[in-house]
Amino acid sequence: MNSQGLGRDPVDEVLLGWTVLWSVALSVVSLVLLRILQNGGLNNDVQFLFGASLGGLSAVWTLIGAWIILVHLPEKRMGPRLALAAFVLVNQALWGVLVCSEMEVLVQVLLTVATAVTGAVILLQWTQRQIHRGEKPVSSKLCIRQLLWMTTTTALLIAAGKLTDNRFGLSNSVIALVVSCAGLWLLLQGILLGTWWWVAVLTLPIVAFQYGLIAVLIDGDVRLAEAQIMRHGGSVFGFYFVSVLLLALMRSGGHRWEVADRVTSR
Repeated sequence: MNSQGLGRDPVDEVLLGWTVLWSVALSVVSLVLLRILQNGGLNNDVQFLFGASLGGLSAVWTLIGAWIILVHLPEKRMGPRLALAAFVLVNQALWGVLVCSEMEVLVQVLLTVATAVTGAVILLQWTQRQIHRGEKPVSSKLCIRQLLWMTTTTALLIAAGKLTDNRFGLSNSVIALVVSCAGLWLLLQGILLGTWWWVAVLTLPIVAFQYGLIAVLIDGDVRLAEAQIMRHGGSVFGFYFVSVLLLALMRSGGHRWEVADRVTSR
């Protein structure tokens, strides 16, 4: 996994093909499982699998968003970026229409993706570093303009989160799930596309703690609480598994996240 992939095409068609396939497959699986639950299938195994499909779908869409924003492409190769953006928007729109009867599910997935991708934008603004495939980027400086963009983006994210919470009345467990998954994505991205990729194994205790924290925040009727714990637990592990799998595929394709030394301009 240490190959630098020098001279490779910046567009990894294998990676993009797998993300499109997983996006479609997980969209279908989540819809099928949702119909089973709506028809009275309250089995905890189904709840866990449904949650895992939602977590996996969130991870796939987050990776697509991160690829569109962070992966460096020459200007003449912008077509794949636009095509992938069009695909994911259509996929999300169709999925959203079919799942809109369960508003909390829709908000959970889309808000997780939006939060994680916004975190990637803030990271880009902070480091001025993109993910490169087959080449090493040059060093860059951190200037006041970048800090202003970061502050603005962060403020917009907080405002959007507050507006969403007020509009849909999200539970503490859903908010914790969204925020923790977004943080987990940034951590995994930094580790698996960085130098010390093997440190990723140490994230397993973090995922276990994440699951425990979310479970503690769930309240209500015993039976419903148990179902929610299973669903959110599935979301946590589904998000983690698919994130690791796709980021490992991204790394094996030669993508690297290289953080250069930063100099603050005065």
